[in-house]
Parts: sequence; C-alpha cells; structure tokens
Amino acid sequence: MHTRNTQQNISKESNLNTIMTDEDSHKIEFEDRILLLWEHNKKYILAGIAAILIGVTAYWITLFFQQRHLGMIQQAFLEAEDNTALLSFAEAHPNHSLAGLAYLKVADAQYESEDYTQAIKHYKAAYAGLEQVPTFASRARMGEGMAYLRSDHPEIGVKTLETLAADSEALSTLRAQAAYNLALYALQTGNLDDYKTYLQTLEKLPENVTFWIQKARSLGDTVPQSTNPTNTETLKENTELPKS
Repeated sequence: MHTRNTQQNISKESNLNTIMTDEDSHKIEFEDRILLLWEHNKKYILAGIAAILIGVTAYWITLFFQQRHLGMIQQAFLEAEDNTALLSFAEAHPNHSLAGLAYLKVADAQYESEDYTQAIKHYKAAYAGLEQVPTFASRARMGEGMAYLRSDHPEIGVKTLETLAADSEALSTLRAQAAYNLALYALQTGNLDDYKTYLQTLEKLPENVTFWIQKARSLGDTVPQSTNPTNTETLKENTELPKS
C-alpha cells in the first residue's frame, strides 16, 4: 500500500515538473523570439528611436529660438522712438503685425503734422500689415479716411469712412466716429441731406453710441450750413481721430 502511494506521489511530481517545464519552454521561446527580433532589426529600431529623439529635440529648440526671436522683435519695436526708427523696424519685419503698428504710429504723427500725403501712404501700409488684427486694421482705415478728407481728395475720404461706418466687423465706437466725422463734413460742405443720412447711420448702430449721436445732433446748431467750400479750419477743430 505504501509503495502504491509513493508511486502516485512520484507520478504527480513528474506531471507537475512536466507542466513547469512546458511553461518554462514557452517563456524561453518567447524571449528567444524577442532577442531574435532585436538581433535582426536593432539597427532600424535604434534609428527609429534616434529619429524620434531628434524630432522632439528639434521641436523644442525651434520653439525656444522662435520665442527668443519674437522677444527680440518686440524689444526692437519698443526701442523705436521716432519715425525713422519705426519705419526701419517695419521694413526689417514686413511680415510681423508689429510692423503694421509701427506704420500706424508713423501715420498718426504725420497726420498730426498735417503731412496728409505721407499719412495716407503709411495708413495704407498699416492696414495691410494689420489685416489679421481687425480692431487695429479698422483704426488704420479710420486714419486713412480722415487724412483723405483733409487732403486734395476728400471724396476718397468720404468713401473710406462710409465703408468703415457700414462695416459690421468693426468696433461700434470706430463706426460711430466715422459716421460722426462724415456728418460734420456734410455740414461743412452744405449737404444737409447727407448730414441727416449719416445721423441715421449713427442711430442705427447696434451698440450704445449715445455720445456720438448727441454730438452729431448738436452739429446742426453749432456748425454753419453753407454751400461754400469746406471750412478747413472748422473741420480740423471738430473731426475726431482716435489715439493709438
């Protein structure tokens, strides 16, 4: 009886050893496959890892230098204090939105000094450089219209300001200022019907522009209505050009 039990135990241990041997065999076979795969393809695997590391490193290096470059451009813009420096900056960075702002600052200075020909030129350049920044682009358009209005081609200024006043994408404040200046110009040139039209344009603006409506209404009482050529001095005193 004892011998039979002993044989059964030996048989169980033998089966267990056989199972463990099979599992170990599968494990060893899997590891061998991995090692075999590595031996045959390690050149390509290492190349792929290297490519990924190089790509990631290149991305961060590029990002670093781009940010550094942008910082240098911004600093150069801040250091440009006069028209000559601003124009040099704009010419050196023609594809940067700060070039548009540089042109806008130059144009404003020329407008203030009554150099309307140069102001128009640089307002146009500012608009072109700021098309991706609608608020500043509209501001440049306002300056261009006002400069034309005070130049030898006021009819172009009228059309430019009318376009701005009707532009639903522009700020209501800029649209209101455009309509107000058109109303004033209409009175100065004796066009009462145009004045009323521009006043209606103001009153139809979607946002609250009460200040400009009241100011435009008061023009009928304060500005002489005559059919004489534009009273340039009165126009200069009353037209509005928002500061940058």
